[in-house]
Amino acid sequence: MTLKEKVFHLIEKGAYGSKTNLIFDYVIMTLIILNVIALILETIPEFGIPFNTFFYHFEFASVIIFSFEYVLRIYISDLTHPSSNRIKSILKFIFSFYGLIDLLAVLPFYLPFITILDLRFPNP
Repeated sequence: MTLKEKVFHLIEKGAYGSKTNLIFDYVIMTLIILNVIALILETIPEFGIPFNTFFYHFEFASVIIFSFEYVLRIYISDLTHPSSNRIKSILKFIFSFYGLIDLLAVLPFYLPFITILDLRFPNP
C-alpha cells in the first residue's frame, strides 16, 4: 500500500473505517466542538480576558491541525475526486462542498497575512 493510500484510509471513512480512522475522525470532531466552545467562551469577558493567551494558542494550534488535514485532503484528491489529471482532481476537491467548508475554516486565519481583510472575530 502506498503512502497516499494509507493517508486515504486514515482520513476517509466509509468502507475504510478502521480503528485508526475512527480515532482520527473523533479527534477532528472533538477539535471542532472545542473550537466552538472556545469561541463562545472568548466572547464572555469573565473568560475571554483572563484566558486570552490560552484562546490565542488554542486557535493557532487548531488552525495548524486543520490546515494539515486540508493539505492531506488535497494530497489524496486524485483518489477522492478522480479526474483526467491531478490539477482537475485538486480543483474538484477544493470546490466541493466539504472542500469549501474546510477552506472556510482556515481561511480567516491566513487572510491577514495576504491582505488587510481580517474575518476573524475581534478579541475583547
